[in-house]
Amino acid sequence: MSFRIEEKIALTPSDMRTLQARLISAGMTRLHRPRRIRSVYFETAERALFLASEEGVLPRMKIRLRTYPETDERWALERKTSSIEGRFKSTRRLSEMKAGRYMKRGVMEPSVGFLTPLLTVEYRREYFRYRGERITFDDSLRYAPFESEKWVDDPWRVVEIKAQFGTSTDHLLGSGLNSAST
Repeated sequence: MSFRIEEKIALTPSDMRTLQARLISAGMTRLHRPRRIRSVYFETAERALFLASEEGVLPRMKIRLRTYPETDERWALERKTSSIEGRFKSTRRLSEMKAGRYMKRGVMEPSVGFLTPLLTVEYRREYFRYRGERITFDDSLRYAPFESEKWVDDPWRVVEIKAQFGTSTDHLLGSGLNSAST
């Protein structure tokens, strides 16, 4: 199992543009072109996964279906586990039929029980590498209850550092991430 660190920072649109420009001028490079992401998050009737996250319980998990609407890429079932050791994500590609079945019937997860789709999240993501770590920039975030067209636009932007477990992100934070968010 390969655990990793995931550190998220919420920024205003202008702070994100400033940070991105600063890091590009310092050597950050684009990994591939931006893409749109759509995720359907699953939850128990009691909202156990959300409550565990809010309370900081470890270990905890997130289960979602993810696709990239502007590509031919199929849906994937992702399980994200957060533990003392770090975060781990497993991904399993699904046929359109299997993904549709999960969205219609739900998913059984032995550790927490029966899960049904609750929320759809969409955003645009840009992928970069800086000082050996992956950094993503998310904008145009929006949320809707599953199977609803009542989208809520989020004014914030999100920068996320993804690094191997045991890696200090201080060298990234010291290079401008924290100064853009203050």
